[in-house]
Amino acid sequence: MKRTWLLACAAPFGAPCGIKENTGAILATIKRAQEQGARLLVLPRLCITSGSCGDLYCDETLLAASCAALDTIALASGDMLTCVGLPMKIDNCVYDICAFVRSGKVEGLVPFIDAPPPFSSGRNLQGDNKGTPDVGFTFRLGKKKVVLYQGRDSLEGDIYCYPALLSLHAGSGRERLTDIAALSEKLDAVILFSNAGAAESTTDRVYGGGCAAAKKGSILDYVPPFESDSYLLVAGDTRGADLMRTDEESDPRFPYVLPPRATWLRGCIEIPAHALATRIKRINAKTAIVGVSGGLDSAMTLLIVKNALELCDLNSDALIAVSMPGPGSGEKTQRSARKLCDALGVTMTEIPITGAVMRHLEDIGHSVDNYDTAYQNAQARERTQILMDLANMHRGIMAGTGDMSELALGFTTFGGDHLSMYGVNAGLPKTAIRLVLQDIADRTQRILLKEALTDILRTPISPELLPGGAQAQQTEDILGPYELTDFYLWHYLNDHAAPAKLLSLAQDAFKDAYTAQELLTHMREFFKRFFASQFKRSCMPDGPQVLPVSLSPRGGLIMPSDADGGIWLDAVDDLLAKENNHA
Repeated sequence: MKRTWLLACAAPFGAPCGIKENTGAILATIKRAQEQGARLLVLPRLCITSGSCGDLYCDETLLAASCAALDTIALASGDMLTCVGLPMKIDNCVYDICAFVRSGKVEGLVPFIDAPPPFSSGRNLQGDNKGTPDVGFTFRLGKKKVVLYQGRDSLEGDIYCYPALLSLHAGSGRERLTDIAALSEKLDAVILFSNAGAAESTTDRVYGGGCAAAKKGSILDYVPPFESDSYLLVAGDTRGADLMRTDEESDPRFPYVLPPRATWLRGCIEIPAHALATRIKRINAKTAIVGVSGGLDSAMTLLIVKNALELCDLNSDALIAVSMPGPGSGEKTQRSARKLCDALGVTMTEIPITGAVMRHLEDIGHSVDNYDTAYQNAQARERTQILMDLANMHRGIMAGTGDMSELALGFTTFGGDHLSMYGVNAGLPKTAIRLVLQDIADRTQRILLKEALTDILRTPISPELLPGGAQAQQTEDILGPYELTDFYLWHYLNDHAAPAKLLSLAQDAFKDAYTAQELLTHMREFFKRFFASQFKRSCMPDGPQVLPVSLSPRGGLIMPSDADGGIWLDAVDDLLAKENNHA
């Protein structure tokens, strides 16, 4: 009788540097797989420490505790081959290691050759006299060869262990499954994939967990990201199912939207909500504080925070929504803010700030009739102070509303809305937020929510910092259309596109909506503001990455605060001159 091959992979919820907690979760997973008869268990990369420890991977205390945990895991493994990740110091260098353990022994240590700093490259550890790297070892399960997948340099095997450390982006879950299925077909083998746990990082990257098993081009089974039980047991000698294809076409105006669109839209809420929920649990917060203005960003933040609190089993009373009307606030947006809170079942508190701002301006000798930058920014900083203090009063966390577009263009008050305790919108451009809110408004059966979101979507975007509200100060009159600035931002960060390439892409995407001169004029404003504003991004708060690109100074965009944007502006000016000569 043919023996069924049972294979397991799992992504336990991890904790950064929480080796005791992580080891306990790993041991519980090992016991579960053993009881079900699994012969192989694949766990995520660096799962003993978590995948987001940064320079702490070089810390002697962490390294010693990791090795001690590996010994414990090896003893618990029994006759099941277990693939587990940890940092390890060898010959004065620290490596990102995949350890294969069985029957109380460490059968092999395989370094990852693509490990980022502070790790040394696995190529430094493995190599023959000719300098050709030996990037892995082969392990046996009967007649089956088990190897660690290392990209194109992987050894030949029957079963590939694919422990991963891949950040999750909106819509990337399906794309990842497609890639794993295609890889299994290319390798003509079984692949067991496990990604870093959903709680291993909230600083910027969110891993989300998730497991998959594929065989020769088909998916045997999978667990999507953010599942509470990220564990998979499959029979390696069965055939899986082919993935459903999508024929949905993408819109070139919004290049960051991945088909299927519905999955992408859901991810824009799901990723930051899970990230915030993890942060709330880590710091043991009891409430979340949100400043509501009746605009797109605060509406998105309210929806994300409400989802996060539900994940933490906290009710709507834990969401403290605060409206802070000031000298530039309009009545329409105030009504929209209250209407949205009512629709979501959230109590809104109103704290007028006009008196406090006027007193502050008088204290510093500033005329209350001078509507300059100081007048406008005083309002933003007063609001941030109130929200931060409320968070302290109520054992809470203040969720920021500022989005990726504002950070890119510097359209945020330094020390005001630039600050938060967690910036849930920091990974989403303004146009993405609009798409998400429009989708919710279109789909919801809740009449009050539909009306509230529709009102917000129809209101011109404005910071409302001048008397007269939105009518006196409209953001896109100052910055240019967000659909263009977000388009330029995506292609500049994702493709490193030069101005000439950006112009060509924009002309194709927007057809006749803008002339070449208009596209270049707005592009010039984009580059001017983008380079002038890095000093704000260099000290931006934590916030989850939602798209494949990020402005975070902790790994998203490494850029000096004093970078000179002159050559980019010159390139745009040359293109403008050519267009004017042709006119």
